[in-house]
Amino acid sequence: MKKREQKYNLKLTKNQMGVICRALEALERAQMGQFKIALEQIFEFESDKEYRKHLKDVSWDEYNALEQMLKSFIFNRDSGTQQNNSYFGIMGTSESAKIAYEINKVLGQFLAVEQNDGYWQPAYRSYDDPLHLSQEPIAEVAEFQKYKDFPIPKKHWSELRKLFADGDLTSMWNIANPYIPKDIRASKTEIYPFSDKLAPKDMNGDHFDDVCIRMWKPEKREEFEGSSHE
Repeated sequence: MKKREQKYNLKLTKNQMGVICRALEALERAQMGQFKIALEQIFEFESDKEYRKHLKDVSWDEYNALEQMLKSFIFNRDSGTQQNNSYFGIMGTSESAKIAYEINKVLGQFLAVEQNDGYWQPAYRSYDDPLHLSQEPIAEVAEFQKYKDFPIPKKHWSELRKLFADGDLTSMWNIANPYIPKDIRASKTEIYPFSDKLAPKDMNGDHFDDVCIRMWKPEKREEFEGSSHE
């Protein structure tokens, strides 16, 4: 039986996450043969004004020529990468690059949602879930809440608990529906903390702190109505 890999917690600021994302992007792009994008992550996106004094303005043609030169030095002729715009897919890279891709996507998704006040915009790739490509478990941001809660007035809590014990989900939703924001949609909407995993006996007493509408991966109406994925 394979020994379960130990996981560790790492505390980072958003700026630190951004730097890690750029480094990971550079690694995976370089192994794919996309040296222009890798170099952009290292130099073009650098915002440190003092450091930028040392950098030249490099044209697209110069980057392209440098990329072709690097590919000719690093990759075999029969690798299929020697022509312009010919690259490996992420599946053609090493295990390290696949791990880099996964961590980059996990951190990038968290940053995108955080910067959008907890809302999702699936039309943009930064909000996509990472594909699991490596042999390692997918990394996690422990504090990442992929939902938003909207309150149900306390006057309904006792009735909701009784209806849940009776298995009357229809009546529960009749009570909850007026409190679902009409300008938001979600991948899943539930009346929290009631769920299939919670037995009626667990609702005895007032040990739960709140009852609310929980909306997973919420999207604002003005964003999803105008997005390209509709």
